[in-house]
Amino acid sequence: MYRKISRLTKTIIWIVIIIVTIWMIFPFIWAITTSFKTPSDVYQNKFVPFIQFIPTLEHWFTEIKQKGPEIFKGLKNSFIVASVSSLLALCLGTMAGYSLTRVQFRKFSNTNIMTWLLSLRMLVPVIIVIPYFFLLNSVNLIDTRVGLIILYTTFNLPIAILIMRDFIKEVPIELEDSALVDGCSVWSTFFRIDLPLLKPGLATTFILCFAFSWNEFLFALSLTYRKATTIPIIIMGAESTRGIEFWYISVRSLLAIIPPLILVLFVQRYIIRGLTMGAVKG
Repeated sequence: MYRKISRLTKTIIWIVIIIVTIWMIFPFIWAITTSFKTPSDVYQNKFVPFIQFIPTLEHWFTEIKQKGPEIFKGLKNSFIVASVSSLLALCLGTMAGYSLTRVQFRKFSNTNIMTWLLSLRMLVPVIIVIPYFFLLNSVNLIDTRVGLIILYTTFNLPIAILIMRDFIKEVPIELEDSALVDGCSVWSTFFRIDLPLLKPGLATTFILCFAFSWNEFLFALSLTYRKATTIPIIIMGAESTRGIEFWYISVRSLLAIIPPLILVLFVQRYIIRGLTMGAVKG
């Protein structure tokens, strides 16, 4: 039986939800308002537009005119690196997750293999950035998209395997058995039966991997310097002799939000289904 929630409890829950929501969206609102402020408005902590300050498009025009090529190059590099690395991690992670779900290994248990894979993801990036630098430098992949793609794929793979393994567990094995009895091969069963049912999981995994690759800063800062710089590095570069120019950082940050936002809007229905899959058992 469900216990009726008191009015006081509901009120407290709603207050907590409102506070958390404001806390989460405040940086976004701050970036929007700051991008339309003059430097003096920023330093005087004026926040409410049309009341405390008059919005201006000066910084948007200045950034696009003076730094437009650099910003759009960073967006292009980020999109290519994030998309390719996420697709690679998704393809490899789906097949690895399938094998860890449907095949029982003898020498090492599936749980031990998954634990080992996740332990690789727990490595602190600042510790391994130097070995990766020497490794990529030895094969002439410093300041290249290929180098970042390989690196991001490696880091995304354990998470992709974990998520896809859980989604594949939700697919009844009886469907695969029926397909095999009807004459389908293992690969045909995987592509014709499993993959169509895994669309929510594929979308969710891709978005998570894409978000990590898009926002990653340390490796991009350490392993690129000119040709393959990504958008987080471009945002960091909004400085001058006056110090950090928050209005330009806000403009660049808002431009950096647009591609992931468009991507999420296209696949949001799959993401919602993916996040709720497996929430109810039995």
